[in-house]
Amino acid sequence: MDAQSTVVLRLLGPFEVAVDGAIVDCGGPKQRSLLAYLVLHDGEPVNLDTLVRAVWGDDAPDGAVRSLRTYISNVRRLLGPAVELRGERGTYRLDLRSGETDVERFRMAVKEAATVEDPRDRSRILEEAIDLWRGPFLAGIDRSWVQEEEAILGWERQRAVAAWAEATIDGGHPDRVIPVLERAAVDAPLDEHICGLLMRALYGSGRQADALAVYRRLRDGLARDLGVEPGLELQALEEQILLHESAMSSPEPRWLLPSPTTDLVGREAEVEDLLARIEQVRVLTLTGPGGVGKTRLAIEVGRRISEQGERPVFFADLSTISDESAVDTILASSVRVQPHPNSGPLASLIEYLRPRRALLIVDNCEHVAATTARSLAALARSCPQVTLVATSRAPLHIDGELEWRTPSLALPKEEDASIEELRRWPAVELLLKRAPSAFELTEANCADVVDLCCNLDGLPLALELAASRLGSMTPAEVVAALESRLQIAQADSSGETRHETLDATISWSYELLSERPRRLLDRLGVMSGQFLFEDVLSVCVPQPGSADVVRGWLSTLVDQSLLMAETSGPRTRYRLLETIRRFALDRLGGDDQDVRRRHAHHYAALAEREAASLLTREESDAVGELSAAHDNLRSAVGWAIETGEIETASRIVASISDWGYFRSHYELSRWARWVWEAATPGGTRWRAVCGSAARGAWIEGQFDDAVRFGTAATAVGTVIALSAHPDDCVADIALYRGDARSALVHYSRAAEQAKERGDAIREVWGTCYVALTNAVLRRASEAIEAATLALAVAREIRNPTLLAFSLYANGLAVKHREAPEAISMFEEAVRMADSVANDWFGGIARMELASTRTGHGNLRGGFQDFASVIDHWHRAGDDTQLRFTWRYLVRALSDVGLPDDATILSGALLVESSSVLSHPHPQLVAELKEVLGDSEYTRLTVRGSIMSMPELVTMSLDAIARALGDGVSVREA
Repeated sequence: MDAQSTVVLRLLGPFEVAVDGAIVDCGGPKQRSLLAYLVLHDGEPVNLDTLVRAVWGDDAPDGAVRSLRTYISNVRRLLGPAVELRGERGTYRLDLRSGETDVERFRMAVKEAATVEDPRDRSRILEEAIDLWRGPFLAGIDRSWVQEEEAILGWERQRAVAAWAEATIDGGHPDRVIPVLERAAVDAPLDEHICGLLMRALYGSGRQADALAVYRRLRDGLARDLGVEPGLELQALEEQILLHESAMSSPEPRWLLPSPTTDLVGREAEVEDLLARIEQVRVLTLTGPGGVGKTRLAIEVGRRISEQGERPVFFADLSTISDESAVDTILASSVRVQPHPNSGPLASLIEYLRPRRALLIVDNCEHVAATTARSLAALARSCPQVTLVATSRAPLHIDGELEWRTPSLALPKEEDASIEELRRWPAVELLLKRAPSAFELTEANCADVVDLCCNLDGLPLALELAASRLGSMTPAEVVAALESRLQIAQADSSGETRHETLDATISWSYELLSERPRRLLDRLGVMSGQFLFEDVLSVCVPQPGSADVVRGWLSTLVDQSLLMAETSGPRTRYRLLETIRRFALDRLGGDDQDVRRRHAHHYAALAEREAASLLTREESDAVGELSAAHDNLRSAVGWAIETGEIETASRIVASISDWGYFRSHYELSRWARWVWEAATPGGTRWRAVCGSAARGAWIEGQFDDAVRFGTAATAVGTVIALSAHPDDCVADIALYRGDARSALVHYSRAAEQAKERGDAIREVWGTCYVALTNAVLRRASEAIEAATLALAVAREIRNPTLLAFSLYANGLAVKHREAPEAISMFEEAVRMADSVANDWFGGIARMELASTRTGHGNLRGGFQDFASVIDHWHRAGDDTQLRFTWRYLVRALSDVGLPDDATILSGALLVESSSVLSHPHPQLVAELKEVLGDSEYTRLTVRGSIMSMPELVTMSLDAIARALGDGVSVREA
């Protein structure tokens, strides 16, 4: 060996010796055990008896010492001048000279990271240290001393993983650590530090319900196994997450994208190319066959851009829809924009995005290409700062579109390449990463691996499907099984061969399944988006059977890469890649309608069950389940209406009003109108359907329609949702039109009746409205009395939405008497509403918070709140609440010396006759006239009266920027 050679001894995994980067043969198991033990005791003299036990254990043969000396001679010859191995007085001592161990490198890196302040640098150093681990410590050497050392190093690795996760979270990328922490939490379920980090990561990735579920599992486990509660630090963390405290926010802006279940392999050059092109074009379409990796590349590009923090990144997945009329709804929902009154989802989306710089990724466009092309063309024309990235099997033919043909993974070109060189080819790298851990690339099979990658055209999905079979078949057997099928498919093809390659590979993998898993996959085709094991049992298993057997079938599909399993949460959620889902649906055949019926009935039952949970202290969990089921609920409603199963659609529409309207899923309003028009009046759900339709129209500002829907209800019928009582909607409209007394009469009666029948939830709801209407009527004492009563009952129920409403009512009641107390109430209401993603109550509490702060001296905080609330209502499409916000803003702008802006907004409010309650106070109007003079006041009010809602939004945000006086564009802040 050359004196200058670099020797690395690797113990973090199977024992290896690398000389100048190449692995060398270091002998049989006993010689490896000897060398590993000496390396671990570098610089220490070790006696012969100890070495014999280290190599043979307690069963050493008679000639063990002689064999040991032979092994030592071999080691000296193997490592040469890189080490010194001396024997003296019955001992041996190894001294590393130019050699090093991965254990020492790991420990030094961990030590270095502890001195680094920047969390991103600390994360990088720790990640490099953790990457040194290739598997269990000295895997394959079964000796007691290995187990002892493994316990020590395993603990060190666990602490390093925790430190890396904490640094990565602090650096603004919590989504990266979730899979790692999930696995760590499984290995150490009662480790409070690991569980706390996992809670932070899940919360930071927008998954509050999952974060709280981690806490509950730990709490239950500690109580069951140790009889103790989580520590005070973890209890405080749970409360922070529950209340959405600002301290939980990441220091960097983050924009949620789908979380891939696997890493991206061999695509660095493509990602860099796409990032460069995005800066040069407005519309970029990634084209190529299914399975080539378009979606994964688009997500990675979005992630890289989001890390820069310069613009928001939105993601719209069109794969779950079949109705082209839903395209614009999905596009708008991806940005959390809801349609404004008299304006469709696309127009509302354009209004919102026009002044903003953003990136919108639209995935899986091919099956709704014509509609998607029209919508994206309109966005490109109207939103000059928005960049569009689409994925489709073919270009969309939009003006200015750049087609980027997604290449397959690069294939080996040299037949005589070494194994190490082959590993670096992206197609081979992916195949090896996805193959079972027992599979190895060897001299004997490398040519067959190359053939397999080439036969599959380097298609990522095809490679993953083939890789899953390498645990039971050799590469040569896989090649042989695929070869004739691929030749037939490509011979019959008149298009691109990669389409046929993937189809043939999926078909081959499908046919290798046994009958039951194959039939299960067919039925899974009806599932949209995510689904749970319980959903599979109910929808896709017609005959009751063993749950363990069905779980085994699902595991088979996951193992064969035909089904994706996402485990970064309290329960495994499954999903099908769109290519596989369409393949499965094509084979469902005559069972199609039966399975779809089961699907619709199952999700109707789920909607009813979770809607009831929305009214309990477990509201957060129910919101998470309904949100995860959104795609399937949409599919179920669409099928039920299309096939005339109005009762099934009614079950969904009648139950999820609180989830839909309080969480800005206003698509529910369209469903409710469909059902209202198709259903026959009467029946137990008709009243709730009328209420759901009325509430949707009310939120959209269609007051006449809301009254029509609400008054069509029967007097008797079951209503689950708080927001779906039709009489309440009619009373709310009376209130907004200026008839507060009628609303007070209605809600006083509702609260009394609820109390008589012991319905505490309805009692709190009605009593909050009693407080609200009394506040509008300037009856402060009555408002305070009602609000206090409502809050007392709500605290017993512990439902977050009821608590938010009660706190809001209390703040409103004392707003003009005790401003500090009102601010505190509004702030707590915001936290409670945010804890269950209740956009509506969070919005009205923020609106009052902004008004109270600006009215009592906190101008900067109040005006920033106004900007946030205006953006919120504009995005949600709630013009009614926008007007209420502007009513308060008029007073604030006038108070800071901006009468022109205040008067323009006054003109916009006064022209709207349907909501008298949002008109500015007559005294304020008189003040503005006095300051400006009648002529100027009239000119400015007329100007405001003819401005559109988007123009008013822009104008009001610009006025806030002037009020702040620092030139910051609040719209972009």
